[in-house]
Amino acid sequence: MTPYEKLKSLEHPKQYLKSEFNFEELNKKAYKESDNEFAKEMNKEKNKLFKKISKDSVYKKVKEKQKNIKNPLEFINLEDEN
Repeated sequence: MTPYEKLKSLEHPKQYLKSEFNFEELNKKAYKESDNEFAKEMNKEKNKLFKKISKDSVYKKVKEKQKNIKNPLEFINLEDEN
């Protein structure tokens, strides 16, 4: 059971929705794609986010070590030198 299905199964679930939401519109969004299709889309977006976070953190590390570098990919050894 998904969290959305659990919400709908509660007694008087409408009381938990903000006034601008209703189950008719939420059902359209919830059932627009299958669970598998939605999971694929979520994973794609999650991977984009992780790549961005990773690039940002690498850039910060590189910037600390080499003040003039403009692109973290120019820095050959990205591992910590401890």
